[in-house]
Amino acid sequence: MSGLFRIVAYGILCLPMMFVWTASYELIRNSGTAFPLFVVLYIADIFICALIHELGHAIAANLCGWRIKYIAVFPFAYYLAPRKLKLWHGRSGDIGGAVSIDSAPIKSANRVALFSLAGPLANFMFAGVLLAVVGAVSIPTIQNVVAGFAIVSLLLGLGNILPWRTRQGLRSDGMVLLSVVRGAVSSSPART
Repeated sequence: MSGLFRIVAYGILCLPMMFVWTASYELIRNSGTAFPLFVVLYIADIFICALIHELGHAIAANLCGWRIKYIAVFPFAYYLAPRKLKLWHGRSGDIGGAVSIDSAPIKSANRVALFSLAGPLANFMFAGVLLAVVGAVSIPTIQNVVAGFAIVSLLLGLGNILPWRTRQGLRSDGMVLLSVVRGAVSSSPART
C-alpha cells in the first residue's frame, strides 16, 4: 500500500504543470520561449515549495529544542555548524529535501508529530497566502504564476501527508504520523 501512496504523492506534483504552462505562455506569447520559461518556472516552483516545507520542519525542530545539522532541498544543503552551502543528494535517491537533526533520542511522540506535521502545514499556509495574493492582484498573468505556486505548495503538502516509504525505507511525514498514532514512534523522525 505504501508504494501506491508513493506513486500518488509523486503523481500529484505533475497536476499544476498546466497552471505553470499557462502562466509561461501568457508571459511570452508566441515568441518561442514559452517552453524554456515553463521549465524554469516549474523548477523554481518545486524548489521554493520544497524549501518552505523543509523550513517548516526546521522551525518545529527548533521549537522542540533539537539541534539541526542541515536543511536540504535538492540539489543543495545548508550545513549549520560550518555554515556552508554544499551540493546534496538525498539518501533515498529521490528529488526532495530533508532536515537532519542530531541523533539524540526523541523522548516525546508529540514532538515527533509536531515535527512531521510542520512541513505540510507550512505548505498549506504558504498556499493560503498565495491564494490571497491571487485574489488581490488583477493581472491575469501574475495570477496564473502565483496560483501555480499555490497549487504546487498545496499538493506538495498533501503528497507528504500520505503514508508511504521510499525504497530505502525512509518515511514520509504521513508515515511518521501514522506511526505516532499507532504508538510505534521510533527514536528519530527520519524522513525524506
